[in-house]
Amino acid sequence: MEEREEGEVRRESFNAPEATTMSKHGSLKDAMRQVLETKGVIDHVKAELRAAIFHSLQESNSQGDDIESARPPIPPENLLLNELIKDYMAFNGMEHSLSVFKAESGAGKEATSAIMPRAILASQLGLTGAPASVPLLYAMLHELRTCSENS
Repeated sequence: MEEREEGEVRRESFNAPEATTMSKHGSLKDAMRQVLETKGVIDHVKAELRAAIFHSLQESNSQGDDIESARPPIPPENLLLNELIKDYMAFNGMEHSLSVFKAESGAGKEATSAIMPRAILASQLGLTGAPASVPLLYAMLHELRTCSENS
């Protein structure tokens, strides 16, 4: 019985450094997670993963049946809205969201999959005087606010 108690004592003393090491790993893990979250790395990786999953699903769907060819043509208003959204996403560095958006909106398979030239989009929306340093969606918001303040 005494040997067993000694064995238990030895086991406890042997496990004590492991517990300390485990707590150090836990705090290191928490600290690392905090740094990665603060820098936006985790959100970026999650977005990249979502985009990869979506594209994989799109590929498997397109191999199984011809869903893309069954889509109705996109109305001109939707094309303009899609271009505004693509302009906004590109400006804000949302590459993965942009690639998913292009695929979901049907722009990935069409000639319009590239972002429409800004000058053409601005002309069609009556925003030719919009500053080039911001997305056209920002310019539209500014115009709406200015109009409502003047009313």
